[in-house]
Amino acid sequence: VRGAGLREALAWHPQGDYFAMAGSQAQGNWNAGIFSAASGNLVDSFDSKNRITQTIFASDKSSLFIGAADGQPQRNNGVWGAWGRVQVYHLSE
Repeated sequence: VRGAGLREALAWHPQGDYFAMAGSQAQGNWNAGIFSAASGNLVDSFDSKNRITQTIFASDKSSLFIGAADGQPQRNNGVWGAWGRVQVYHLSE
C-alpha cells in the first residue's frame, strides 16, 4: 500500500498498535498492508487479488477480515447477483 494509488479501507487493531490500510496501487494491484501505529512503518503486506472495500480486525485480535469484490455480474430483472468475497487472514506475533 505504498506509492501512488487509491486507498479504500482503514481499520485499527483493537490494541491500537497497528492499523490495516487497503486499496489499489497505480499499477492496478489490489493490496493491503499492516502498519505500526507508532512509526508508520509497513509491518506486512499482501496482494488480495480483489478490490478491497472494507477491513476490520476481530475483537479477539486473532484475524483481519477483508471485504472484497471480484468483478460484478449483470443485473437480472433489476437485481444484482452476489459477487462479494470475505477473506480471513489469521494474525501472528
